[in-house]
Amino acid sequence: MAGLNLKGKLVNYDNNVEGYDEVVIGSPIWNGKFPPAINSVLKQTNLNGKKLSFVLYSGSGEGPKAVEKIQKLYPDATIYKLKDPKTHEFEYDKIAAL
Repeated sequence: MAGLNLKGKLVNYDNNVEGYDEVVIGSPIWNGKFPPAINSVLKQTNLNGKKLSFVLYSGSGEGPKAVEKIQKLYPDATIYKLKDPKTHEFEYDKIAAL
């Protein structure tokens, strides 16, 4: 599903982030891409003008297609790429300052 860039149906999703200066989105990365629910969040939420951080988890810690998508949509966003924290316990140190 993630490989097809599908969008998931979100139930009771409130996309109003108007009252926030900063938004942090955490997501697993599947086959280098976002899962359908995150694709929907990015499409349905106006994140322009927000300080954005993305915390991405993948087995390899890379997620190149997801990173490319973020950089294209939100060039000023901060991106944290983490390997699976279950097997790489010190990965959490990368985001401790958040």
